[in-house]
Amino acid sequence: MQSVLITGVYGLLGQNLVRALVRSGRTVYGMDKLSPSFQLDGLSRYFQADMTEPKSLALIFNACQPDILINTAAVTNVDLCEKERSLAFQVNTEAVGHLLSAAPKARFVQISTDYVFDGKAGPYCDDAPVNPISVYGASKAKAEALTMGYSNDNLVIRTMVLFGKGQSLRPDFITFVRESLSAGKQINIVTDQIGNITLVGNLADNITALLNAESKGIYSLAGSDLLSRFEIARLIAVHDGLAEENIHPIVTASLHQAAKRPLNSGFVMDRARRVPGIELLSFQEQLKRYDAE
Repeated sequence: MQSVLITGVYGLLGQNLVRALVRSGRTVYGMDKLSPSFQLDGLSRYFQADMTEPKSLALIFNACQPDILINTAAVTNVDLCEKERSLAFQVNTEAVGHLLSAAPKARFVQISTDYVFDGKAGPYCDDAPVNPISVYGASKAKAEALTMGYSNDNLVIRTMVLFGKGQSLRPDFITFVRESLSAGKQINIVTDQIGNITLVGNLADNITALLNAESKGIYSLAGSDLLSRFEIARLIAVHDGLAEENIHPIVTASLHQAAKRPLNSGFVMDRARRVPGIELLSFQEQLKRYDAE
């Protein structure tokens, strides 16, 4: 039976990975900076630690000796990364090096992002050259290079725009749109950010399928539909019977955000489609599963 250690285990993806990997018959350990207010069902042991501290990591890996290490932890606030460059690279890049060094025998899985691209020519294949336009994107691109430079057997998984069920988490895009429209609020949504939205429960199942197939290299995993954020919001309104007219189109430049966004992004996932067990869902299919969860 394989053992897996998940960093950032109390995040949205971490929580869903625990469920998926336990269902697959693996022993699952978790690590996070948090002192959590709840327990994750199926987690064999939890370690509270900061992954930027190598000495702590060595103790943890000696204690559980994982076969697989999945790094979901990151500073994902892209505007904060722009303002706190040193923090972004410390957590998103340097800590990846610490993890690789602390568990040299474990197969390493790095969760990455579409922000490694500039968004000028999407959707992108797995082997497309990276060209980040933000500090966040640059920190994740360097983490990818570290991961694959350490061993060709490692795995980089790019994903984007996650939504799903979890405990004690900030609202995702779906929740924001639903709650705003349900309250009769007017919302402004960008029309020029295009990509794939991703149900995190489905993503966790697909990551498990990659592990089952002993896949290596770079894979993109997301929902199958390429949509603008505005189109996503409209589809949510139609699905829920809410007022579409309360959704107003704007462009990204009008938001004056600190970090540049890759606008024409998204993934070509032909490589993932060939892996047994991978299921890439349309947004409508994702919404139905999300409601069922």
